[in-house]
Amino acid sequence: MFNVESVRAQLHLMKRNNINAIRTSHYPPHPLFFDLTDELGFWVIDECDLETHGFEFAGWVENPTDDPRWRDALLDRIERTVERDKNHPSIIAWSLGNESWTGQNAAAMAAWVHRRDPERPVHFEPDFEGRYTDIVSRMYAPVEEMEDMSAGTGDNTWASPGRNAELAKRPMILCEYAHAMGNGAGTLADYERRFDSLPQWHGGFVWEWRDHGLRRTTEDGRQFYAYGGDFGEEIHDGSFVCDGMVLSDGTPTPMLAEFAAVTTPIKLTADAGKVTIENRRHDGDTSDLRFTWHDELHGRRIGTGDLSVPDLEPGESCTVSLPGFEPREGELWRTVEAVTVAATPWAEEGHVVSRTQVHLADGATCPSVATADEAPALDGATIVFGTARFDARTGDLTELDGRQVSGPRLELWRAPTENDSLGSFPAYVDAEPDATRGRGAPAPSSAEQWRAHGLDRLHRRVLAVNAEPGRLVVRHRYAPAASREAVLVELTWTLRAVALHLEATADPTHGVEGDMAADRTPLRAPGRPRAGRMVRHRAGGELCRLPRGGPGRTLRVRRGRPGRRLRQSPRRAGIGPSLGSCCSPASRSQRRGGRGSCRGSRCGPTTWPRSRRRRTRTSCPARRPPTCTWTLSSTDSARVPAGPTCGPSTSGVPERPPGRSPSLRGDAASAVVRGVTAAPRARIAHRH
Repeated sequence: MFNVESVRAQLHLMKRNNINAIRTSHYPPHPLFFDLTDELGFWVIDECDLETHGFEFAGWVENPTDDPRWRDALLDRIERTVERDKNHPSIIAWSLGNESWTGQNAAAMAAWVHRRDPERPVHFEPDFEGRYTDIVSRMYAPVEEMEDMSAGTGDNTWASPGRNAELAKRPMILCEYAHAMGNGAGTLADYERRFDSLPQWHGGFVWEWRDHGLRRTTEDGRQFYAYGGDFGEEIHDGSFVCDGMVLSDGTPTPMLAEFAAVTTPIKLTADAGKVTIENRRHDGDTSDLRFTWHDELHGRRIGTGDLSVPDLEPGESCTVSLPGFEPREGELWRTVEAVTVAATPWAEEGHVVSRTQVHLADGATCPSVATADEAPALDGATIVFGTARFDARTGDLTELDGRQVSGPRLELWRAPTENDSLGSFPAYVDAEPDATRGRGAPAPSSAEQWRAHGLDRLHRRVLAVNAEPGRLVVRHRYAPAASREAVLVELTWTLRAVALHLEATADPTHGVEGDMAADRTPLRAPGRPRAGRMVRHRAGGELCRLPRGGPGRTLRVRRGRPGRRLRQSPRRAGIGPSLGSCCSPASRSQRRGGRGSCRGSRCGPTTWPRSRRRRTRTSCPARRPPTCTWTLSSTDSARVPAGPTCGPSTSGVPERPPGRSPSLRGDAASAVVRGVTAAPRARIAHRH
């Protein structure tokens, strides 16, 4: 049953997140769908009901796209598609189908469309040579390949040698890109820069809009969204169908927020004194927008105002001055936003279309030397240091301001995401992106490499716990069993003016590979995880303050426009309602609580009095605290995440029901999911 209002609500959500185009892959949508896209102003590629992906596993033998016996049937399909939908102005192109290889029948379909509707271009990604279609289309091309195709050079993976020179004369799109399960794809900004700078590339369609989980209930009454293997089927792709920008229940993922920030049609570039505004819309000036600024000190708004910006036509830009500011003690951020002047059918008045932020001043840092005269004191099996208590044998922090905690412990492991576990795709572990033009080379999955190095089974040895004048020094050694490679950790605790202060170092012994720095450059070997410190505490009614990074989860590869503070989360500072809410839901259990660009965090009960607000500070602050209520081991072993659609579980993380059949293809080298796909090219006026 086609629910008009439900689909309308999803299209409104797309509009609010700067999505302006849809590829209807690859079954005919309900006719009323195009009435809605006409009404709301989307660009649509209307795709014919053709998908022969399964013939790939038999070498495309007797593939209907090239088998003369299927000619009449395929011509009938494209004719019915065009004749039914031809009068909808939102349809800008016809697509012959999806992942069906090429052949004589596809060429005949294209010829029929050209005769019947010569004003609309024809799209078909498998026409790699560009012999019978108008648009050059690629799926999941790396950015290096996009550059080569734009220049008319390089080795085209699918076309004949030298064909790029001819294809470079035509418009290009990515009919699919950014496919990723779980916590979503990164590098959206890298693709957006190519869309902006390479003249042939008009944009791309993210695969895909929504997860395809089906609601099921376990025998004990817990609800979850089922996917491949949960129904006893022999052949399936596992969770490969859970790769949307919204979850199966329609909940937006962090990837959708990042997408909206990256592909905004109003580009803002600011520094302390000015902001440059660029109208990247295809149609429509900026008269429907109001430009504002506000300053926040430690997350509290201390100033706000409107900017005087002339109406900009498409492609125009201008630079306006920002007001001055008074340097104050504390972390000061300035936010510039473009918001809607009036309500639209898809958004309220004041909806934020675009924003950027400028870091004006840093917060006060901890004193460089200890300021308290108090020394650690031994009390039985406990060392007391200020309001903190430590285990005298292990050196672990066990209590802080009356709250039970445990740690910190070195972690070189994280619960793998679904993408960490994919081993059937090329990687950059043993190959450089530039040298291979983005194609990489075969390699084990990141999760396989981590486990092979024993990072999921580290053991700790206590080397020393020394209570010294004014400080407590703890030394640990971490290594997997039967390994000479280890990491030596030194924790130095001191009391300073505002906090219990921790300075931590982690030094690998000879032979440990990879970059273990928590806050510096990206990994030299992508298969190696980063080092982190894990602190556990008793849950219950906590507030979590995130001085940077805002309330949304981010990954290092998901950072909005590089060089800017704005990432996928709407603000750099704020108070989250609870630690549990910091963990974004997902269809399959995995790491999902990272906080990008966080200078630190502060946790405590909702009734935490101001006089007891002590923090644990580090000399090199945690940039990505993975705030979550599950342990790494329980997250890794669970197959269904705890979340809004799952009931309570006595074991912490609910397990998927037994009887799950294995995937035939394991990591599934290509997608065979269905549904409406969202597109990122923000070049159309977002108003009617």
